[in-house]
Formats: sequence, structure tokens, C-alpha cells
Amino acid sequence: MKSLVLLISIGVCFGQPAKTLTSDLSTYGDMKIQGKGTGADINAGSSMQRRVVAINDSWCPLQIKGPQLIPKWDGSSYVYTISGNVQASKQATVLSFELDYRIYDPLGNKIRDLYWEFVTDLKPGASVPLNQTFEFPTSWMGEAKVAYATVFWIGRVRLLEGGKETVWTPGNVEDEIAIDHATLFPVSSHHPVQ
Repeated sequence: MKSLVLLISIGVCFGQPAKTLTSDLSTYGDMKIQGKGTGADINAGSSMQRRVVAINDSWCPLQIKGPQLIPKWDGSSYVYTISGNVQASKQATVLSFELDYRIYDPLGNKIRDLYWEFVTDLKPGASVPLNQTFEFPTSWMGEAKVAYATVFWIGRVRLLEGGKETVWTPGNVEDEIAIDHATLFPVSSHHPVQ
């Protein structure tokens, strides 16, 4: 697995010190999607591998480990399958959290922003698998077949700390996503057609 770590600091948010974000880039699987019924596989001739970026915030009570998003045919419908783990890293109990993710096509166009909410009591140091599957509407099929890169980050987190419930919110991840986008989709020099 190829790993790229980018560190940046962003401004103060909600009175917290500046946050440090890290991005881990890796490749997995391929672009093929099993065909519906006896139909041919979608992207059968592709040698491209899917790419993923996990953005972790050192101030976040959770850290994402090895996430993946794979569109596939489950025998009756097309679904997105999410895998990986989230680990609690701070001294508080996590009551629920939001996993946010952005999907891009191979040319760097944003396909869609999505999120998945998890309701679980997660003690410090414990982890929870991200194994989730959800059916998507058939109108998304054109998008799913080109789902090439996914960027994951933790959205809001509800915590129980010292008998009090609080909600942790992330800083601005958009700057980090822009850096990751440039890494995932480098621009070559443009040559005019002769």
C-alpha cells in the first residue's frame, strides 16, 4: 500500500487550538463491477485501481483506518459497500458519529458527497468496523461505474465526557481535500492540437 502523509495546520475553530490533519492515500481493488444477472461486467477492460484518501484530524476523538468504498452487484441490486475501521483515540465515550465521504470520477470531477451515521457506545481505545452496505438508486449507476477515488473524514461526533454530552465538530477539511485532489489528479502541461 502506497501511503502519502500530508500535514497542514488550519485556523482556530470554536476556541480550539489549530488542528493538524493527515491524509493517507492508498489504492485497492479494480474498477470492475459484476454485471447484472448474466450481463457482462462493467469496466471489464479496465486495469485502473480505485484510490482512497483517509483524512484524520489529531484533535478528533476518532481516527479512520483502511477505508474503502466499492460499488457492486449483490445479486438483486447495485449497492455501495463501505469497509475499514474507526478507532476511538480520546478519553471519552463516543455515542455516535458521522462518516463523511466524497466520491470522484477518474478525471477528478466530484460525483457526490455522502455521509453515514453510526450510533454506538465506543469506549476509549476501542474500534468499530465500518462494514455498511446501502442500495443506491438506479439513476446513480452512471456515477457508480466511474467511482474512482473516495475521500473519507469524520464529521460530527457526539461524546460523553465526565457525565456531560458534547458534540465535536471538525475544522475546515476543504483545504486538505484540495491538496489531496491535486495529488490524486495531477495536471499535465496542455499542448494545443495541431
